[in-house]
Amino acid sequence: MLVLALILLVVSVGATVAVLARASEPVTVSMFGSSTNTTVREVFIAGVIAGLVFAVSLWLFSRSAKRSRRRRRELAEAKRGRRSEIQRLEAEKADLESRLHETQRTAESRQAAAARHAAAGEDTNRTVDLRDGASMGGSSRLSKLGRNGTDRS
Repeated sequence: MLVLALILLVVSVGATVAVLARASEPVTVSMFGSSTNTTVREVFIAGVIAGLVFAVSLWLFSRSAKRSRRRRRELAEAKRGRRSEIQRLEAEKADLESRLHETQRTAESRQAAAARHAAAGEDTNRTVDLRDGASMGGSSRLSKLGRNGTDRS
């Protein structure tokens, strides 16, 4: 592809130089109801300018199309990224909700157990004073430990 482009470039430059060097004969150009006397060289230069304007417009068009295509692709990727992020967050939400429900069930079962113990007359609030080892509100293994953590029994 590159070789073909170089060959076309060399041929077009050669043809341009040949036309500009020999084209000095006068020509009358009639367009849109008016006539102008000019030379073949001037007509050729006008054609080159028109061709360059056309080539630049095609280049701008293709560049704009590439940018639009890239922008659409980026937007589609962003949408896919948002979808996957939403799915991840929904999964995390479901996990947190299940943990919350489990925690609530555990708390409810503890409250029910405490209510059953209270109804049976058991003391569920035991306080242990570790300074002197005396148990308040029930017996405990901790009440038999001394200040240094050794067994006093």
